[in-house]
Amino acid sequence: MKTLDEVIEKLEFATRVSFGCVLAKNVEVDDLTDALHYLKIFQAHEKRVREQLDDLKEEYRPNDPLTWDELKSMEGKPVWVEIGNGSKGWVIIRKINDNGIVTGSDGFIGIADVYGEPTTWQAYRKERS
Repeated sequence: MKTLDEVIEKLEFATRVSFGCVLAKNVEVDDLTDALHYLKIFQAHEKRVREQLDDLKEEYRPNDPLTWDELKSMEGKPVWVEIGNGSKGWVIIRKINDNGIVTGSDGFIGIADVYGEPTTWQAYRKERS
């Protein structure tokens, strides 16, 4: 079993080889074979690994209130809404019209003029405890 540092070293070596760098005469065939093996494994799983990394980034992203511009980009997506009267829950943003009226699932209606103040209403990417 190779250590992570050894795998990274082999991947870096394989990358240099794949870009056409001249191989030194003292490179062993086993090193090249190992490097290409790890490169193929990486390439086969690259998309899934990148998606998982994106999911982790989103999971640990700060859950600050969405700005108005961010909220406008959330049409058709769920947001966690907290209203100044203590009500809170998930809402799917259906439409944000030019007058700043937000309509959402379950009859939710929000107004842009009062958005973002804790005493009115705020929206978030994730549920808040």
